[in-house]
Amino acid sequence: MSSFTWKSLRRSFERRLRRRRRSAPTESWWKTIRGKIKRRVRRFVSFDAPNWSHQRPPAVVQGQLSWRDYCNPWQWLRWTFSFVVTWITSRPYRKLAGALPALAAAGALSGLVTLAFVGDAGTRLGQYRHWFERAVDQGDYSKALTSIAALAEAAPGNAELLYQQAVVQDLAGDHDAANASMQLVARDHAHPMAALWLVSQHCDMEQIDSWTADQHQRFRTWMDIAMSGVDKNNSTAAKILMSTYLTKVGAHGDAIQYLKEIVPQRPEMALYAAKLSGAQDAQTAKERFVKIAESYYRGLMREQPSLAEPRIGLVHTLMLDERAEEAARLLNDGCRLNSDPRLPQMLGAVLAVWERQLAETDISDARLAERLKILHAAIEVAPNDAVVGQAIVQLLLRCRESSNPDVQRLTKAILNGRAMKSSDFIRGTLALLSNRFEEALPLLKSACEHPQVPGILNNFAVAISNTPGGNLQHALILSEEALSHHPRHAYFLETRGQVLMKMQRWDEAIEDLERALDAPELKPMIFPSLAKAYRSIGAGDRAERIDEQLRLLEH
Repeated sequence: MSSFTWKSLRRSFERRLRRRRRSAPTESWWKTIRGKIKRRVRRFVSFDAPNWSHQRPPAVVQGQLSWRDYCNPWQWLRWTFSFVVTWITSRPYRKLAGALPALAAAGALSGLVTLAFVGDAGTRLGQYRHWFERAVDQGDYSKALTSIAALAEAAPGNAELLYQQAVVQDLAGDHDAANASMQLVARDHAHPMAALWLVSQHCDMEQIDSWTADQHQRFRTWMDIAMSGVDKNNSTAAKILMSTYLTKVGAHGDAIQYLKEIVPQRPEMALYAAKLSGAQDAQTAKERFVKIAESYYRGLMREQPSLAEPRIGLVHTLMLDERAEEAARLLNDGCRLNSDPRLPQMLGAVLAVWERQLAETDISDARLAERLKILHAAIEVAPNDAVVGQAIVQLLLRCRESSNPDVQRLTKAILNGRAMKSSDFIRGTLALLSNRFEEALPLLKSACEHPQVPGILNNFAVAISNTPGGNLQHALILSEEALSHHPRHAYFLETRGQVLMKMQRWDEAIEDLERALDAPELKPMIFPSLAKAYRSIGAGDRAERIDEQLRLLEH
Protein backbone atom coordinates (compact mmCIF):
# COMPACT_ATOMS: atom_id res chain seq x y z
CA MET A 1 0.00 0.00 0.00
CA SER A 2 2.74 2.42 0.93
CA SER A 3 4.72 1.51 -2.21
CA PHE A 4 1.71 2.17 -4.36
CA THR A 5 1.11 5.46 -2.63
CA TRP A 6 4.61 6.71 -3.03
CA LYS A 7 4.69 5.75 -6.68
CA SER A 8 1.42 7.48 -7.31
CA LEU A 9 2.64 10.67 -5.61
CA ARG A 10 5.89 10.60 -7.52
CA ARG A 11 4.20 10.18 -10.87
CA SER A 12 1.79 13.03 -10.04
CA PHE A 13 4.69 15.23 -9.08
CA GLU A 14 6.57 14.41 -12.27
CA ARG A 15 3.50 15.23 -14.39
CA ARG A 16 3.13 18.61 -12.72
CA LEU A 17 6.80 19.32 -13.15
CA ARG A 18 6.63 18.51 -16.83
CA ARG A 19 3.62 20.81 -17.31
CA ARG A 20 5.41 23.63 -15.54
CA ARG A 21 8.51 23.15 -17.66
CA ARG A 22 6.43 23.29 -20.82
CA SER A 23 4.69 26.54 -19.80
CA ALA A 24 7.63 28.30 -18.16
CA PRO A 25 9.41 29.46 -21.32
CA THR A 26 6.27 31.03 -22.85
CA GLU A 27 4.30 32.61 -19.93
CA SER A 28 5.60 35.27 -17.53
CA TRP A 29 4.26 35.99 -14.05
CA TRP A 30 2.47 39.22 -14.95
CA LYS A 31 0.58 37.48 -17.77
CA THR A 32 -0.59 34.93 -15.27
CA ILE A 33 -1.88 37.65 -12.94
CA ARG A 34 -3.56 39.48 -15.82
CA GLY A 35 -5.30 36.31 -16.92
CA LYS A 36 -6.57 35.66 -13.43
CA ILE A 37 -7.93 39.24 -13.20
CA LYS A 38 -9.69 38.90 -16.56
CA ARG A 39 -11.28 35.63 -15.54
CA ARG A 40 -12.55 37.08 -12.26
CA VAL A 41 -13.92 40.23 -13.94
CA ARG A 42 -15.60 38.17 -16.67
CA ARG A 43 -17.15 35.99 -14.06
CA PHE A 44 -18.28 39.07 -12.03
CA VAL A 45 -20.02 40.81 -14.93
CA SER A 46 -21.47 37.61 -16.45
CA PHE A 47 -25.17 37.06 -16.02
CA ASP A 48 -26.40 33.62 -15.09
CA ALA A 49 -29.62 32.66 -16.80
CA PRO A 50 -31.26 30.39 -14.28
CA ASN A 51 -34.34 28.45 -15.14
CA TRP A 52 -37.19 30.45 -13.65
CA SER A 53 -39.77 27.87 -14.63
CA HIS A 54 -39.63 26.29 -11.20
CA GLN A 55 -41.00 29.54 -9.74
CA ARG A 56 -44.38 28.82 -11.31
CA PRO A 57 -46.63 26.03 -10.08
CA PRO A 58 -46.37 22.72 -11.93
CA ALA A 59 -49.86 23.30 -13.19
CA VAL A 60 -48.68 26.37 -15.11
CA VAL A 61 -45.81 24.44 -16.64
CA GLN A 62 -48.08 21.62 -17.66
CA GLY A 63 -50.74 24.02 -19.00
CA GLN A 64 -53.46 22.77 -16.63
CA LEU A 65 -54.65 26.23 -15.44
CA SER A 66 -58.00 27.55 -16.55
CA TRP A 67 -58.96 31.10 -17.53
CA ARG A 68 -60.49 31.51 -14.10
CA ASP A 69 -57.09 30.87 -12.50
CA TYR A 70 -55.44 33.39 -14.81
CA CYS A 71 -58.05 36.01 -13.87
CA ASN A 72 -57.71 35.38 -10.14
CA PRO A 73 -55.73 38.25 -8.53
CA TRP A 74 -54.69 36.08 -5.62
CA GLN A 75 -53.03 33.70 -8.05
CA TRP A 76 -51.03 36.63 -9.50
CA LEU A 77 -50.03 37.76 -6.00
CA ARG A 78 -48.89 34.23 -5.23
CA TRP A 79 -46.77 34.02 -8.38
CA THR A 80 -45.27 37.46 -7.71
CA PHE A 81 -44.38 36.57 -4.15
CA SER A 82 -42.84 33.27 -5.26
CA PHE A 83 -40.81 35.03 -7.96
CA VAL A 84 -39.47 37.70 -5.56
CA VAL A 85 -38.54 35.14 -2.90
CA THR A 86 -36.78 32.92 -5.42
CA TRP A 87 -34.96 35.89 -6.95
CA ILE A 88 -33.73 37.11 -3.56
CA THR A 89 -32.65 33.64 -2.37
CA SER A 90 -30.69 33.11 -5.59
CA ARG A 91 -28.56 36.15 -4.55
CA PRO A 92 -28.19 37.71 -8.01
CA TYR A 93 -26.57 40.79 -6.45
CA ARG A 94 -23.35 38.80 -5.89
CA LYS A 95 -22.46 39.74 -9.46
CA LEU A 96 -22.64 43.14 -11.13
CA ALA A 97 -24.88 42.00 -13.98
CA GLY A 98 -27.33 40.43 -11.63
CA ALA A 99 -27.30 43.45 -9.35
CA LEU A 100 -28.21 45.95 -12.10
CA PRO A 101 -31.99 45.39 -11.84
CA ALA A 102 -31.77 45.73 -8.07
CA LEU A 103 -29.74 48.93 -8.34
CA ALA A 104 -32.16 50.40 -10.90
CA ALA A 105 -35.13 49.51 -8.70
CA ALA A 106 -33.48 50.98 -5.60
CA GLY A 107 -32.57 54.19 -7.49
CA ALA A 108 -36.07 54.61 -8.85
CA LEU A 109 -37.60 54.01 -5.43
CA SER A 110 -35.29 56.50 -3.69
CA GLY A 111 -35.97 59.06 -6.44
CA LEU A 112 -39.69 58.68 -5.97
CA VAL A 113 -39.38 59.10 -2.21
CA THR A 114 -37.17 62.19 -2.58
CA LEU A 115 -39.42 63.72 -5.21
CA ALA A 116 -42.46 63.10 -3.08
CA PHE A 117 -40.86 64.72 -0.03
CA VAL A 118 -39.40 67.73 -1.85
CA GLY A 119 -42.50 68.18 -3.97
CA ASP A 120 -44.66 68.10 -0.91
CA ALA A 121 -42.49 70.73 0.85
CA GLY A 122 -42.40 72.91 -2.26
CA THR A 123 -46.15 72.65 -2.66
CA ARG A 124 -46.65 73.60 0.96
CA LEU A 125 -44.35 76.64 0.69
CA GLY A 126 -46.02 77.65 -2.56
CA GLN A 127 -49.38 77.46 -0.85
CA TYR A 128 -48.13 79.66 1.99
CA ARG A 129 -46.80 82.16 -0.54
CA HIS A 130 -50.14 82.19 -2.36
CA TRP A 131 -52.04 82.72 0.89
CA PHE A 132 -49.67 85.53 1.85
CA GLU A 133 -50.03 87.42 -1.43
CA ARG A 134 -53.80 86.97 -1.47
CA ALA A 135 -54.12 88.16 2.15
CA VAL A 136 -52.04 91.29 1.40
CA ASP A 137 -54.17 92.09 -1.64
CA GLN A 138 -57.34 91.71 0.46
CA GLY A 139 -55.94 93.71 3.37
CA ASP A 140 -56.16 90.75 5.76
CA TYR A 141 -52.84 91.43 7.50
CA SER A 142 -53.37 88.99 10.37
CA LYS A 143 -53.63 86.10 7.88
CA ALA A 144 -50.67 87.54 5.95
CA LEU A 145 -48.60 87.56 9.14
CA THR A 146 -49.45 83.90 9.79
CA SER A 147 -48.45 82.91 6.25
CA ILE A 148 -45.20 84.87 6.21
CA ALA A 149 -44.30 83.53 9.67
CA ALA A 150 -44.68 79.97 8.32
CA LEU A 151 -42.48 80.84 5.35
CA ALA A 152 -39.84 82.41 7.60
CA GLU A 153 -39.89 79.32 9.84
CA ALA A 154 -39.37 77.05 6.83
CA ALA A 155 -36.40 79.17 5.68
CA PRO A 156 -34.76 80.51 8.86
CA GLY A 157 -32.37 83.42 8.35
CA ASN A 158 -33.90 84.47 5.02
CA ALA A 159 -33.50 88.28 5.07
CA GLU A 160 -36.11 88.91 2.38
CA LEU A 161 -38.81 87.00 4.27
CA LEU A 162 -37.91 88.81 7.50
CA TYR A 163 -38.16 92.14 5.67
CA GLN A 164 -41.58 91.25 4.24
CA GLN A 165 -42.73 90.16 7.68
CA ALA A 166 -41.70 93.55 9.11
CA VAL A 167 -43.53 95.38 6.30
CA VAL A 168 -46.73 93.44 7.06
CA GLN A 169 -46.33 94.21 10.76
CA ASP A 170 -46.20 97.89 9.90
CA LEU A 171 -49.27 97.59 7.67
CA ALA A 172 -51.10 95.77 10.46
CA GLY A 173 -50.45 98.70 12.82
CA ASP A 174 -47.76 97.10 14.98
CA HIS A 175 -45.25 99.88 14.30
CA ASP A 176 -42.97 99.15 17.25
CA ALA A 177 -42.52 95.51 16.22
CA ALA A 178 -42.00 96.55 12.59
CA ASN A 179 -39.37 99.10 13.60
CA ALA A 180 -37.52 96.57 15.76
CA SER A 181 -37.64 93.94 13.00
CA MET A 182 -36.42 96.40 10.37
CA GLN A 183 -33.48 97.47 12.52
CA LEU A 184 -32.60 93.81 13.11
CA VAL A 185 -32.74 92.99 9.39
CA ALA A 186 -30.78 96.11 8.41
CA ARG A 187 -28.10 95.55 11.09
CA ASP A 188 -27.63 91.77 10.96
CA HIS A 189 -28.41 91.11 7.27
CA ALA A 190 -27.47 94.49 5.73
CA HIS A 191 -30.79 94.43 3.87
CA PRO A 192 -30.93 97.56 1.64
CA MET A 193 -34.72 97.86 1.49
CA ALA A 194 -34.95 97.65 5.27
CA ALA A 195 -32.42 100.48 5.51
CA LEU A 196 -34.46 102.56 3.05
CA TRP A 197 -37.58 101.91 5.12
CA LEU A 198 -35.81 103.13 8.26
CA VAL A 199 -34.67 106.29 6.46
CA SER A 200 -38.19 107.05 5.26
CA GLN A 201 -39.67 106.50 8.73
CA HIS A 202 -37.09 108.20 10.93
CA CYS A 203 -35.45 110.88 8.78
CA ASP A 204 -37.76 113.82 8.06
CA MET A 205 -35.88 116.04 5.62
CA GLU A 206 -38.13 118.99 6.49
CA GLN A 207 -36.86 118.89 10.08
CA ILE A 208 -33.20 118.36 9.22
CA ASP A 209 -32.17 121.62 10.89
CA SER A 210 -33.16 120.13 14.25
CA TRP A 211 -31.40 116.78 13.75
CA THR A 212 -28.90 115.69 16.36
CA ALA A 213 -25.45 114.32 15.57
CA ASP A 214 -26.75 110.79 16.28
CA GLN A 215 -29.56 111.25 13.74
CA HIS A 216 -27.09 112.37 11.08
CA GLN A 217 -24.89 109.36 11.86
CA ARG A 218 -27.82 106.93 11.66
CA PHE A 219 -28.94 108.43 8.36
CA ARG A 220 -25.48 107.99 6.83
CA THR A 221 -25.19 104.41 8.15
CA TRP A 222 -28.58 103.41 6.75
CA MET A 223 -27.91 105.12 3.44
CA ASP A 224 -24.58 103.27 3.08
CA ILE A 225 -26.47 99.98 3.51
CA ALA A 226 -29.27 101.06 1.16
CA MET A 227 -26.97 102.15 -1.65
CA SER A 228 -24.73 99.09 -1.43
CA GLY A 229 -27.17 96.44 -2.61
CA VAL A 230 -30.49 97.76 -3.89
CA ASP A 231 -31.69 97.08 -7.39
CA LYS A 232 -31.61 99.70 -10.16
CA ASN A 233 -34.94 101.37 -9.42
CA ASN A 234 -34.46 101.55 -5.68
CA SER A 235 -30.86 102.63 -6.14
CA THR A 236 -32.14 105.71 -7.94
CA ALA A 237 -34.56 106.40 -5.09
CA ALA A 238 -31.72 106.07 -2.58
CA LYS A 239 -29.58 108.49 -4.58
CA ILE A 240 -32.45 110.99 -4.68
CA LEU A 241 -32.68 110.80 -0.90
CA MET A 242 -28.93 111.26 -0.60
CA SER A 243 -28.87 114.23 -2.96
CA THR A 244 -31.74 115.84 -1.02
CA TYR A 245 -29.84 115.33 2.23
CA LEU A 246 -26.65 116.80 0.80
CA THR A 247 -28.60 119.81 -0.50
CA LYS A 248 -30.15 120.38 2.91
CA VAL A 249 -26.80 120.27 4.71
CA GLY A 250 -25.21 122.60 2.18
CA ALA A 251 -23.03 120.09 0.30
CA HIS A 252 -24.37 121.23 -3.07
CA GLY A 253 -21.35 120.07 -5.06
CA ASP A 254 -21.73 116.49 -3.84
CA ALA A 255 -25.48 116.67 -4.45
CA ILE A 256 -24.88 117.69 -8.07
CA GLN A 257 -22.61 114.66 -8.55
CA TYR A 258 -25.42 112.38 -7.40
CA LEU A 259 -27.89 114.19 -9.65
CA LYS A 260 -25.65 113.51 -12.64
CA GLU A 261 -26.24 109.80 -12.00
CA ILE A 262 -29.95 110.20 -11.24
CA VAL A 263 -31.11 112.37 -14.13
CA PRO A 264 -30.49 109.84 -16.96
CA GLN A 265 -32.91 107.42 -15.22
CA ARG A 266 -35.24 110.11 -13.82
CA PRO A 267 -35.35 113.01 -16.32
CA GLU A 268 -38.08 114.71 -14.28
CA MET A 269 -35.30 115.57 -11.80
CA ALA A 270 -33.39 117.54 -14.44
CA LEU A 271 -35.16 120.85 -13.69
CA TYR A 272 -34.32 120.63 -9.99
CA ALA A 273 -30.74 119.71 -10.88
CA ALA A 274 -30.49 122.67 -13.27
CA LYS A 275 -31.72 125.09 -10.59
CA LEU A 276 -29.22 123.74 -8.07
CA SER A 277 -26.37 123.90 -10.60
CA GLY A 278 -27.30 127.48 -11.49
CA ALA A 279 -27.25 128.48 -7.83
CA GLN A 280 -23.75 127.00 -7.55
CA ASP A 281 -22.50 128.64 -10.78
CA ALA A 282 -21.86 125.19 -12.27
CA GLN A 283 -22.58 126.43 -15.77
CA THR A 284 -21.59 123.27 -17.64
CA ALA A 285 -23.78 121.06 -15.46
CA LYS A 286 -26.62 123.58 -15.66
CA GLU A 287 -26.57 123.59 -19.48
CA ARG A 288 -26.55 119.79 -19.55
CA PHE A 289 -29.51 119.53 -17.17
CA VAL A 290 -31.44 122.24 -19.02
CA LYS A 291 -31.16 120.28 -22.27
CA ILE A 292 -32.40 117.09 -20.61
CA ALA A 293 -35.30 118.90 -18.90
CA GLU A 294 -36.32 120.67 -22.11
CA SER A 295 -36.31 117.41 -24.07
CA TYR A 296 -38.33 115.69 -21.33
CA TYR A 297 -41.04 118.36 -21.07
CA ARG A 298 -41.33 118.84 -24.82
CA GLY A 299 -41.92 115.10 -25.15
CA LEU A 300 -44.72 115.27 -22.59
CA MET A 301 -46.26 118.24 -24.36
CA ARG A 302 -46.31 116.40 -27.67
CA GLU A 303 -48.29 113.62 -26.02
CA GLN A 304 -50.73 115.95 -24.19
CA PRO A 305 -50.57 119.52 -25.55
CA SER A 306 -53.39 120.83 -23.33
CA LEU A 307 -51.91 119.60 -20.05
CA ALA A 308 -50.64 122.41 -17.80
CA GLU A 309 -47.91 120.63 -15.81
CA PRO A 310 -45.49 119.87 -18.69
CA ARG A 311 -45.94 123.40 -20.02
CA ILE A 312 -45.16 124.93 -16.65
CA GLY A 313 -42.08 122.72 -16.29
CA LEU A 314 -40.85 123.72 -19.74
CA VAL A 315 -41.39 127.40 -18.91
CA HIS A 316 -39.27 127.06 -15.77
CA THR A 317 -36.58 125.38 -17.87
CA LEU A 318 -36.61 128.14 -20.48
CA MET A 319 -36.42 130.81 -17.78
CA LEU A 320 -33.31 129.14 -16.39
CA ASP A 321 -31.85 129.45 -19.88
CA GLU A 322 -32.89 133.16 -19.97
CA ARG A 323 -35.34 132.61 -22.84
CA ALA A 324 -38.18 134.68 -21.44
CA GLU A 325 -39.65 135.62 -24.83
CA GLU A 326 -40.03 131.98 -25.87
CA ALA A 327 -41.48 131.13 -22.46
CA ALA A 328 -44.03 133.94 -22.78
CA ARG A 329 -45.23 132.68 -26.16
CA LEU A 330 -45.48 129.16 -24.75
CA LEU A 331 -47.63 130.37 -21.85
CA ASN A 332 -49.78 132.50 -24.15
CA ASP A 333 -50.58 129.40 -26.23
CA GLY A 334 -51.26 127.46 -23.03
CA CYS A 335 -53.80 130.02 -21.81
CA ARG A 336 -55.86 129.35 -24.94
CA LEU A 337 -55.69 125.57 -24.48
CA ASN A 338 -56.15 125.32 -20.72
CA SER A 339 -58.08 127.34 -18.13
CA ASP A 340 -55.62 126.58 -15.33
CA PRO A 341 -55.26 129.84 -13.30
CA ARG A 342 -51.54 129.23 -12.82
CA LEU A 343 -50.82 129.85 -16.49
CA PRO A 344 -51.91 133.52 -16.71
CA GLN A 345 -50.34 134.26 -13.33
CA MET A 346 -47.09 132.78 -14.53
CA LEU A 347 -47.37 134.59 -17.84
CA GLY A 348 -47.48 137.92 -16.01
CA ALA A 349 -44.30 137.10 -14.07
CA VAL A 350 -42.53 135.92 -17.24
CA LEU A 351 -43.49 139.11 -19.08
CA ALA A 352 -42.07 141.14 -16.20
CA VAL A 353 -38.79 139.24 -16.50
CA TRP A 354 -38.79 139.75 -20.27
CA GLU A 355 -39.23 143.50 -19.74
CA ARG A 356 -36.33 143.53 -17.29
CA GLN A 357 -34.11 141.71 -19.78
CA LEU A 358 -34.93 144.36 -22.40
CA ALA A 359 -34.05 147.08 -19.90
CA GLU A 360 -30.69 145.45 -19.23
CA THR A 361 -29.81 145.36 -22.94
CA ASP A 362 -31.16 148.79 -23.94
CA ILE A 363 -32.22 151.68 -21.66
CA SER A 364 -32.97 154.15 -24.44
CA ASP A 365 -36.30 155.98 -24.75
CA ALA A 366 -37.00 154.06 -27.93
CA ARG A 367 -37.41 150.92 -25.82
CA LEU A 368 -39.88 152.47 -23.37
CA ALA A 369 -42.94 151.92 -25.56
CA GLU A 370 -42.02 148.29 -26.20
CA ARG A 371 -41.45 147.65 -22.50
CA LEU A 372 -44.75 149.32 -21.62
CA LYS A 373 -46.57 147.08 -24.11
CA ILE A 374 -45.11 144.01 -22.44
CA LEU A 375 -46.06 145.16 -18.94
CA HIS A 376 -49.51 146.23 -20.15
CA ALA A 377 -50.07 142.66 -21.34
CA ALA A 378 -48.69 141.40 -18.03
CA ILE A 379 -51.09 143.48 -15.92
CA GLU A 380 -54.01 142.33 -18.06
CA VAL A 381 -53.34 138.61 -17.51
CA ALA A 382 -52.00 138.87 -13.92
CA PRO A 383 -53.55 141.92 -12.25
CA ASN A 384 -52.81 140.66 -8.73
CA ASP A 385 -49.13 139.87 -9.22
CA ALA A 386 -46.91 141.99 -6.97
CA VAL A 387 -43.84 141.49 -9.20
CA VAL A 388 -45.74 142.87 -12.18
CA GLY A 389 -47.02 145.78 -10.09
CA GLN A 390 -43.55 146.69 -8.87
CA ALA A 391 -42.16 146.49 -12.41
CA ILE A 392 -44.89 148.80 -13.72
CA VAL A 393 -44.32 151.30 -10.92
CA GLN A 394 -40.61 151.49 -11.66
CA LEU A 395 -41.22 151.83 -15.40
CA LEU A 396 -43.89 154.52 -14.97
CA LEU A 397 -41.48 156.54 -12.84
CA ARG A 398 -39.01 156.25 -15.69
CA CYS A 399 -41.67 157.31 -18.23
CA ARG A 400 -42.95 160.43 -16.41
CA GLU A 401 -40.50 162.67 -18.25
CA SER A 402 -40.99 161.10 -21.68
CA SER A 403 -42.80 163.11 -24.36
CA ASN A 404 -43.27 160.14 -26.68
CA PRO A 405 -47.00 159.94 -27.57
CA ASP A 406 -46.96 156.12 -27.57
CA VAL A 407 -45.46 156.10 -24.10
CA GLN A 408 -48.09 158.57 -22.80
CA ARG A 409 -50.90 156.59 -24.40
CA LEU A 410 -49.72 153.31 -22.87
CA THR A 411 -49.25 154.96 -19.49
CA LYS A 412 -52.88 156.15 -19.48
CA ALA A 413 -54.04 152.72 -20.66
CA ILE A 414 -52.25 151.05 -17.77
CA LEU A 415 -53.55 153.51 -15.16
CA ASN A 416 -57.12 153.36 -16.48
CA GLY A 417 -57.14 149.67 -17.35
CA ARG A 418 -59.58 146.95 -16.39
CA ALA A 419 -57.51 145.75 -13.46
CA MET A 420 -58.80 148.20 -10.85
CA LYS A 421 -56.83 146.61 -8.05
CA SER A 422 -53.59 146.96 -9.94
CA SER A 423 -54.53 150.49 -10.98
CA ASP A 424 -55.09 151.46 -7.34
CA PHE A 425 -51.85 149.76 -6.33
CA ILE A 426 -49.87 151.53 -9.06
CA ARG A 427 -51.38 154.94 -8.34
CA GLY A 428 -50.92 154.48 -4.60
CA THR A 429 -47.30 153.37 -4.99
CA LEU A 430 -46.53 156.32 -7.28
CA ALA A 431 -48.02 158.66 -4.69
CA LEU A 432 -46.04 156.88 -1.97
CA LEU A 433 -42.78 157.34 -3.82
CA SER A 434 -43.61 161.06 -4.18
CA ASN A 435 -44.18 161.29 -0.38
CA ARG A 436 -47.90 162.00 -0.90
CA PHE A 437 -48.88 159.64 1.89
CA GLU A 438 -52.43 160.89 2.46
CA GLU A 439 -53.17 160.43 -1.24
CA ALA A 440 -51.59 156.98 -1.28
CA LEU A 441 -53.46 155.72 1.79
CA PRO A 442 -57.00 155.27 0.30
CA LEU A 443 -55.63 153.86 -2.95
CA LEU A 444 -53.55 151.21 -1.19
CA LYS A 445 -56.42 150.48 1.20
CA SER A 446 -58.66 149.82 -1.82
CA ALA A 447 -56.01 147.53 -3.30
CA CYS A 448 -55.88 145.55 -0.04
CA GLU A 449 -59.61 144.81 -0.17
CA HIS A 450 -58.89 142.14 -2.77
CA PRO A 451 -56.91 138.92 -2.04
CA GLN A 452 -53.83 140.18 -0.25
CA VAL A 453 -50.45 140.36 -1.99
CA PRO A 454 -47.24 140.86 0.08
CA GLY A 455 -46.13 143.90 -1.95
CA ILE A 456 -49.45 145.67 -1.48
CA LEU A 457 -49.47 144.90 2.25
CA ASN A 458 -45.97 146.28 2.62
CA ASN A 459 -46.76 149.52 0.77
CA PHE A 460 -49.99 149.97 2.73
CA ALA A 461 -47.99 149.62 5.97
CA VAL A 462 -45.58 152.32 4.73
CA ALA A 463 -48.48 154.66 3.93
CA ILE A 464 -50.12 154.14 7.35
CA SER A 465 -46.88 154.63 9.29
CA ASN A 466 -46.08 157.88 7.46
CA THR A 467 -49.58 159.38 7.68
CA PRO A 468 -50.10 161.72 10.68
CA GLY A 469 -52.15 159.87 13.29
CA GLY A 470 -51.70 156.54 11.49
CA ASN A 471 -52.32 153.31 13.40
CA LEU A 472 -48.78 152.04 13.93
CA GLN A 473 -49.99 148.75 15.41
CA HIS A 474 -52.02 148.06 12.25
CA ALA A 475 -49.02 148.99 10.12
CA LEU A 476 -46.88 146.54 12.11
CA ILE A 477 -49.43 143.75 11.58
CA LEU A 478 -49.49 144.40 7.82
CA SER A 479 -45.70 144.45 7.66
CA GLU A 480 -45.41 141.17 9.55
CA GLU A 481 -48.00 139.60 7.25
CA ALA A 482 -45.91 140.61 4.24
CA LEU A 483 -42.77 139.19 5.89
CA SER A 484 -44.53 135.89 6.60
CA HIS A 485 -44.51 135.31 2.81
CA HIS A 486 -40.92 136.54 2.26
CA PRO A 487 -39.01 136.48 5.59
CA ARG A 488 -35.72 137.75 4.08
CA HIS A 489 -37.08 140.44 1.77
CA ALA A 490 -34.93 143.52 2.38
CA TYR A 491 -37.68 146.04 1.50
CA PHE A 492 -40.15 144.36 3.83
CA LEU A 493 -37.57 144.28 6.63
CA GLU A 494 -36.85 147.98 6.13
CA THR A 495 -40.57 148.76 6.38
CA ARG A 496 -41.00 146.88 9.65
CA GLY A 497 -37.82 148.43 11.01
CA GLN A 498 -39.12 151.95 10.28
CA VAL A 499 -42.47 151.13 11.91
CA LEU A 500 -40.67 149.82 15.02
CA MET A 501 -38.58 152.99 15.06
CA LYS A 502 -41.77 155.08 15.27
CA MET A 503 -42.97 152.81 18.07
CA GLN A 504 -39.59 153.37 19.84
CA ARG A 505 -38.83 149.66 20.00
CA TRP A 506 -35.18 150.33 19.32
CA ASP A 507 -33.59 146.89 19.69
CA GLU A 508 -36.10 145.21 17.36
CA ALA A 509 -35.80 148.08 14.88
CA ILE A 510 -32.00 147.76 14.83
CA GLU A 511 -32.23 144.03 14.10
CA ASP A 512 -34.54 144.54 11.09
CA LEU A 513 -32.64 147.55 9.71
CA GLU A 514 -29.28 145.75 9.94
CA ARG A 515 -30.69 142.81 7.97
CA ALA A 516 -32.19 145.17 5.37
CA LEU A 517 -28.71 146.55 4.58
CA ASP A 518 -28.29 143.58 2.23
CA ALA A 519 -30.03 145.77 -0.37
CA PRO A 520 -27.46 148.55 -1.12
CA GLU A 521 -30.08 150.87 -2.63
CA LEU A 522 -31.82 151.09 0.77
CA LYS A 523 -28.76 152.34 2.67
CA PRO A 524 -29.52 156.11 2.26
CA MET A 525 -32.91 155.54 3.94
CA ILE A 526 -31.69 153.09 6.59
CA PHE A 527 -28.53 154.82 7.88
CA PRO A 528 -30.23 157.87 9.48
CA SER A 529 -32.80 155.68 11.27
CA LEU A 530 -30.15 153.20 12.34
CA ALA A 531 -27.92 155.94 13.79
CA LYS A 532 -30.88 157.36 15.72
CA ALA A 533 -31.72 153.93 17.12
CA TYR A 534 -28.15 153.31 18.29
CA ARG A 535 -28.05 156.71 20.02
CA SER A 536 -31.33 155.91 21.73
CA ILE A 537 -29.85 152.78 23.32
CA GLY A 538 -26.61 154.55 24.26
CA ALA A 539 -24.38 153.16 21.51
CA GLY A 540 -23.01 156.53 20.37
CA ASP A 541 -19.79 155.10 18.89
CA ARG A 542 -21.75 152.80 16.65
CA ALA A 543 -23.99 155.70 15.61
CA GLU A 544 -20.93 157.81 14.70
CA ARG A 545 -19.59 155.04 12.45
CA ILE A 546 -22.94 154.82 10.67
CA ASP A 547 -22.98 158.61 10.16
CA GLU A 548 -19.53 158.36 8.64
CA GLN A 549 -20.70 155.64 6.26
CA LEU A 550 -23.65 157.84 5.25
CA ARG A 551 -21.35 160.77 4.49
CA LEU A 552 -19.13 158.57 2.35
CA LEU A 553 -22.19 157.26 0.55
CA GLU A 554 -23.45 160.77 -0.21
CA HIS A 555 -20.09 161.80 -1.60
